[in-house]
Amino acid sequence: MFSSNNEIIGNSISGTNPGIGLAKGETINCSNNNVARNLLSKNFTGIHVYADNNIISQNTILNSGFGITLGTSLNNNITENKVSNSRYEGIESIGSTNNKIYLNNFINNAHNVYSITSNNIWNFPESLTYSYGGRTFTSYLGNYWDDYTGSDVDADGIGDVPYTFDDGPDSYPLMEPFENYEIGGEAPQGYAIIVAAEGLWKRTFDHCANNAYRVLRNLGFDDDHIYYLNSNCPQDIDGDEGDEVDAPATVQNFYDAMIWAKQRVTENTPFILYLVGHGSRGKDAPELFFFEFGNDDDVLTPFSLNTPLSWLPEETKVSQR
Repeated sequence: MFSSNNEIIGNSISGTNPGIGLAKGETINCSNNNVARNLLSKNFTGIHVYADNNIISQNTILNSGFGITLGTSLNNNITENKVSNSRYEGIESIGSTNNKIYLNNFINNAHNVYSITSNNIWNFPESLTYSYGGRTFTSYLGNYWDDYTGSDVDADGIGDVPYTFDDGPDSYPLMEPFENYEIGGEAPQGYAIIVAAEGLWKRTFDHCANNAYRVLRNLGFDDDHIYYLNSNCPQDIDGDEGDEVDAPATVQNFYDAMIWAKQRVTENTPFILYLVGHGSRGKDAPELFFFEFGNDDDVLTPFSLNTPLSWLPEETKVSQR
């Protein structure tokens, strides 16, 4: 598929190569696609990704030649997939960088992983609060590899030594399939994402976003419950000599922030999304929110915003400002 902003959800696909393919070209983007909850069996390759900035989640891939393959791909999120009984590799990465691969199961594959000339992140990039074996922990979480032979002395569900492979490792391998880990804890005050975009009125955007941050802190939100995107970083907003900005304001970092929210927001937890920047509305043009004014590749549309919002529980009370 050579296109962006699509949802490929809930299909059953077998006997093809690949089952699902995302591909970019010299002048063609293939990004902001959501590939989720598909059943792929007996394909030569289950999901092939030659593209950037996509979400591959909650797919079941079995009895194929390769499970998931990444070729010259950047900034994709690959999570909560179940890959089993592959004749070659469960996951293969060649020449790919900064893909976040975590909370996946790799079971009974001839080789669970093959990675070369790649530099990916094999765990969720922030520590998470989770329940395992009736106890609560906070740590980074990687993937489940059924051929991992390390121990778990402290019984936190994470192996004590990394799962190693070329261009690895997974430093936080799971001791059991990811379904045995309950992610997220109680946060009565809720969670918030603040975005201050780039543009002609950058000082105004920063002023509004920083005031929003201060209001949330006064309402009881701490830094662990606020994800702040602003390209003007670092910034010490509350005078504690720390940096309150988590990452620059880009569409990819926004998707990472929404994944952060997905891992934490539970039913009936308030969620606040505050966006300040340039927009566009015209008779013949779609509504747009620019992360960088004038850069048409770094925008949100109503459709692309609806996709990450759909990751949250249906009962979530979402406030958009």
